[in-house]
Amino acid sequence: MTTSYERLDNIRAIVARHRGLGSALLAAGVGAALAVVLFSSTGSDDCYITYWSAWSLAEYGEIANYNGVRVEQSSSLLHTVVLALLRVATGGSLPSLAYALGIACFVICVVRLKRLADVAGLEATPLLFLFASTSPLFAYWSLSGLDAPLFAWLLLEVTIAFVKSLEHDVSPWTVGVIVPQVAFVLCRPESFLVSASTLVGVAVVLVTLRLTTARDLVLRRPLRRCAELLLLNAVVFALLALFRWHYFGALAPQTVSAKVSLSWATVFDGALYLQSQLDRAHTVVLVAAFVASLAIAVRKRSTPALGDWVPPLLAGAYLGFIVTAGGDWMINGRFVAHVAPLLVYLVLRVLSALAAGRALVARGVLVGLVAINVLALVTLSMRSSYGRPIWSAWQVDDAIQSHAGGLTYAWHERANTVHARDILLLSELTGIVDDLIRRNGEAVVLSGQAGMVFFNLAKRYRGKLEVVDRRGLSTQHLMRVKDRAGLRTTSGGLRVSVRRYFDLSRRHPQALPRPDVVFDIGPRNKDAAAEGGYACAYEQTGHFLSTLRVRTPGRGHRPAKHRWYRQRRPLYQFIATRSDAPPPAKPGKCRRVLKWEHALRRQLKRD
Repeated sequence: MTTSYERLDNIRAIVARHRGLGSALLAAGVGAALAVVLFSSTGSDDCYITYWSAWSLAEYGEIANYNGVRVEQSSSLLHTVVLALLRVATGGSLPSLAYALGIACFVICVVRLKRLADVAGLEATPLLFLFASTSPLFAYWSLSGLDAPLFAWLLLEVTIAFVKSLEHDVSPWTVGVIVPQVAFVLCRPESFLVSASTLVGVAVVLVTLRLTTARDLVLRRPLRRCAELLLLNAVVFALLALFRWHYFGALAPQTVSAKVSLSWATVFDGALYLQSQLDRAHTVVLVAAFVASLAIAVRKRSTPALGDWVPPLLAGAYLGFIVTAGGDWMINGRFVAHVAPLLVYLVLRVLSALAAGRALVARGVLVGLVAINVLALVTLSMRSSYGRPIWSAWQVDDAIQSHAGGLTYAWHERANTVHARDILLLSELTGIVDDLIRRNGEAVVLSGQAGMVFFNLAKRYRGKLEVVDRRGLSTQHLMRVKDRAGLRTTSGGLRVSVRRYFDLSRRHPQALPRPDVVFDIGPRNKDAAAEGGYACAYEQTGHFLSTLRVRTPGRGHRPAKHRWYRQRRPLYQFIATRSDAPPPAKPGKCRRVLKWEHALRRQLKRD
């Protein structure tokens, strides 16, 4: 029979649990709000590659690329399926659904840190939640519409599952352990390698400790758990590979084939990438926590606890993947953001060991770390962000909408400088493609920008338009001749310029069609198109400033750089159409040129 004291203790436990949940939610809300204020919307146009896969699944019942061919152009199968389900359930815009999903996963990550701390027997304080929610790279990429926050959340869930199974002897065949691992493997191509190498690492640690310091360590049960978890991951991975082979005719997404090649040069590039992302104050703290957590686990080698080993081994496995994959081309450490919440947990692990019994010291350290994070967030928004601060986004929003050609885009698309650049181009390109399809019934478009523009063109002209991705991420044209032509893979896809594509198309006319329209970035690509017999139809020049300082009316309403926010993002793009005339000796002028600074100045005058 439960006594009144026991009931009181139960009530206190429930209140304490919900108090921790409330502080986690509050901290996550503060971090998300701060990120939206400073960045509005982040990420490159690659997110639209996944959006199209989700759109195709939701609208047409199959995962296909822009040309309607069963090609897995997205790196995240789970992200594709989740977005498609949200689209079917709500009927909402995919970019807006992905934006909201990223923020939701960001909040869940912060909240689930409490669960990981509880499983490990640690106390997660409100300051830790605030430290996690202000982690600069994680907060930045949570507004990108990419799968970064979803993967980071699932990495935490897998860590919890591994600790429960290995440390607390929970069966690997329970729903709470199986579901996170299945979702994790489905999320990204590297997931199985990360989890498998972690489990192998745990087994090696166990055997090493038994042979050296912990001779009384019982190996049978933990090694059996490792084997069961590894078997579960292997079965899920094998079933996924069979599905991909049956459905797509390939064992991995096309982005893997176009980006990854195993070589020492790739490893060197990956090491340089990781070094460039981990040499800032806010990331140095995370790296120090990773190293210190391993040192703490080694120090307790006579009485080892697997809960001390699993998180740093998982983090180390993913950092190792980053190196062997050659890093990533996107700014602000997208791959590091995947593992940032787990590294935040390691900070708690280290503080709990080093400041045991000295709560005031731990609290002071966390206050300092939160201050570093907030300063880094502000610096990031000033110097290296695709998004504008929210107080600045409105300054150019009317000008962007006035040049959108009557097409509608969400505010977070207009606030992102990369997406806004493509919005300006789409207003011209849709008219050109409209005219081509009206005359010829079909059109072929070539570009190295396979995101937002391709996504909107494919929605508008499905079945009448063939797009050619010169980086090989979303279409198969160049992948068919990759080996014969000796094409090199990079972290951004195949290294094929417009000039190289024209040369290859002459040698492989059956595989590489001659495009009717070329649009791309870079004046060199424009010159190459002119040399290939294409006339420039449109060109946009200038820069997007992250924040404007509008001068007084007496000085002409001229937009100028802000005192602190001095970042400039080039918006150069061109459209060239196929011409039957001989190529000119020198590239000619474009039929229409948009000079952004002039257009913005006119808009500011009207306002």
